[in-house]
Amino acid sequence: MKWNKFDDIMAKAKPIATSAIEKSKPYASQAWSYAKENPGDILLGLITFSAMDIADSLDEIEEMDGFLYIDTDS
Repeated sequence: MKWNKFDDIMAKAKPIATSAIEKSKPYASQAWSYAKENPGDILLGLITFSAMDIADSLDEIEEMDGFLYIDTDS
């Protein structure tokens, strides 16, 4: 009985997923073409994203610094 419900859900979801995939193919193709023609833009975006992620990590480390205690007497 458990698998019958799963099969019912999958039967309903498969046409929707197939439709979504078919609708997204032109957009994916355009994105891939843009990436091939403009690798500098893609690289700049990745570097920007990495820098923002590093900045967030550094902010977290600075916030954590107030909670850390280092025993300098020993």
